[in-house]
Amino acid sequence: ATVSVSTTVNGSGTLTWEWSVSSEDYYDYLALYTDDSEDLIPYISLEVPWTSASMEVPWSSTVRFSYIKDDTIHEGQDKGYLRNVGWTPIIQASAERIREILGADLDWQTTTPGWVDMQDHIASIRGGHDATVSVSTTVTGRGMLTWEWSVSSEGDDYDSLALYIDDSMVKEISEEVAWTSSSTEILTGSWKSSHTVWFGYIKDSSVHERKDKGYLRNVGWTPYTPSLTPTSTRTPTPTPMPTSTSTRTR
Repeated sequence: ATVSVSTTVNGSGTLTWEWSVSSEDYYDYLALYTDDSEDLIPYISLEVPWTSASMEVPWSSTVRFSYIKDDTIHEGQDKGYLRNVGWTPIIQASAERIREILGADLDWQTTTPGWVDMQDHIASIRGGHDATVSVSTTVTGRGMLTWEWSVSSEGDDYDSLALYIDDSMVKEISEEVAWTSSSTEILTGSWKSSHTVWFGYIKDSSVHERKDKGYLRNVGWTPYTPSLTPTSTRTPTPTPMPTSTSTRTR
C-alpha cells in the first residue's frame, strides 16, 4: 500500500522539508518523487528522527511524498511523518547579469533551466536526467580563451561540466573539482571566422550524486592580431658595363 500527499510547484525552485520515519528497513520507506522521472530521489527507512532536507526542482512539477509499504511484515510504528514543507523560487540570472559576472565583453545565451546568480560566479540549475544546462557565446578570429570552473557531480565522466567549441568538446571536469583555472587557444579558421563557445553541465540518463552542479566565473577572450609579413626592399643588382673590343689600325 502507498499513502501519499502531493502538490504542484511552478518554475525552478528549492523544496525544503522535515521528515521522520519508523518502518521496516529498506522494504518500507518514506520517499519523495517528482514527475520529471519516476526515479526515487531521496528516501528514509528504519528509524530516522526528525531530519531537515532540501532538493532543487528544475521546472514546474508535481511533488509527491509517499509512505510505501510492501506486502509483508509490520515493524516499528510503520509510519512516515512530514512537516514544514517550503518552496523558494530560483531566479535565473539574466544574460546581462551573466555578462557582468563572467567578466568578458561577450554576449551570452542560456538554456532554460539556466544559471543562478551567485554574486561572483554562476551555478547551473539542477536539471533532470539527459539534460544539459549551457551558456554560450560567439568569438571571432583566433585567440586565447581563459576561465575558472568547478564541479560537483557523479564521477567517471557520467555527469560533467564541459567546454565545447564549434560542437567539439575541448575539455571537461567531473566528480568533485575545486575552482580551477584553465585556458585553450582557438587557432582554426580565418581571422574573420566566427566560433561558437559553450560551457555545459551535462547529465546522463540516471543517478544524482553530490550537488549535481557546475560552476563558472572569470571567462576571458584575448584575440590575436594577424602578423604582418614585411614587404622586403630589394637593392637592384648593378648591371655590369659591357666590355668594349678596341680595333687598332696598324
